[in-house]
Amino acid sequence: ATTGVSINKTSQSLRETPQSVTVMTRQLMNEQNLNGLDEVMAQTPGITFSQRNFGSHVFSSRGFALEDESYTIDGVAGQGYSVTGWMTPDTEIYDRVEVLRGAAGLLIGAGNPGGAVNLVRKRPTALPQFSITTRAGSWDQYRVDLDGSSKLNDSGSVRGRFVTSYEDRGYFIDGLKKTAPLLYGILETDLSEDTTLTLGLRHQSADTHGYSIFGLPRYSNGKAIDLPRSTSLAQDWNRHQTRTDEVFSELETRFDENWSGTLSATHSDGAFDQKVAYAQGAIDPATQSGSRLVRTLFRSDTLQSDGFDSHLDGRFDAFGLTHQLTIGGNWSEQKRDSRYATVNSNRPLDIFNPDHDAIAEPARPAWRSTDYSDKRYGVYSNLRLSLTESLSLVMGGRVSWYDYQSQSAGVTTRAQEENQVTPFVGVIYDLNRDWSWYAQPHRYLPAAKRL
Repeated sequence: ATTGVSINKTSQSLRETPQSVTVMTRQLMNEQNLNGLDEVMAQTPGITFSQRNFGSHVFSSRGFALEDESYTIDGVAGQGYSVTGWMTPDTEIYDRVEVLRGAAGLLIGAGNPGGAVNLVRKRPTALPQFSITTRAGSWDQYRVDLDGSSKLNDSGSVRGRFVTSYEDRGYFIDGLKKTAPLLYGILETDLSEDTTLTLGLRHQSADTHGYSIFGLPRYSNGKAIDLPRSTSLAQDWNRHQTRTDEVFSELETRFDENWSGTLSATHSDGAFDQKVAYAQGAIDPATQSGSRLVRTLFRSDTLQSDGFDSHLDGRFDAFGLTHQLTIGGNWSEQKRDSRYATVNSNRPLDIFNPDHDAIAEPARPAWRSTDYSDKRYGVYSNLRLSLTESLSLVMGGRVSWYDYQSQSAGVTTRAQEENQVTPFVGVIYDLNRDWSWYAQPHRYLPAAKRL
């Protein structure tokens, strides 16, 4: 059982966290064969999972969608649209997934009342370890995972870990298939007895054929159509390609047995390319027709994300009790260039005997584009006061700044917020060695639909 979480920047037990937190451990992911964040979130208590299109998902907590800003990796924000929009992270490289339900604006900034998700990367181990896992399943589903870690010098001051996987799979839907390679490497170096430098990288990509952005139609009277679940209205040349390349670093210094400081940075470049002919239209029960291949959509997006976090954490004694203080600041920026084009076809389609080569792949017309820039930064503090040995008061706050811009067809839209204060307070009472009671008030004030 997992007793500690790091979603609040410091390693704390679940009992020391005055919010609802679920930890999806590495053991649980292995036992339930959960290979993607979508699969993990679908099994997380209190999380509602829905699929927008194939490979694109929405996760909700307490009735609120967890937007891009709700996700962090090792406590660092800034991964943005790539998390849920075009490629679900492969969880083979993560040690655990921490899911917080409730307001999360203190450390994230532009949080929402639904919650937050923190992905904790696998770390190197000094003791040698190696594992290889192979899987095979229905509809030609195959996957292999390799995970190796060891010290890289005699003293163990340099440690490394390498994880790779490859998935080649089909689905119960006709013509739908995907290949997805993953590479991950991380290196830890003890610069001194008190300072550790961590460097790492990740490459993840996916190539999906037979991709579709809509489901099957219904009859015009609203009744369901008795179609085989394998039915696909996609064209054979429909394709969706995604890629994310990420580098990250962390410098941790332990000043003494009670105080430490951490600097963390992440940079990622992502892209996706899509060409998809799609069908729309309800079916007339009398004629058994009505669906048409209405158009082809071309999309090509690129995303550059940067995130930085620095914090100081420590414990101190006062009035005969031990207290904890965390202070820090973080910054993140995402720049996205979204290009799209459409070609109308308006060709009738027999959904009962779909032709996957009904139209030839059209030539792409000139791109239309929209550029986005999303920058946010802030400072935060969190103080845990032990009022008695059984009663603790947790309080803190954050001051945030936010700048959002979009540009399309020569028109620029901008939204800014400054000096946005997010307070935090909670109490924890230990009833006995196994049970604790906690309370925390929430107040949600969205600003410019972003904070």
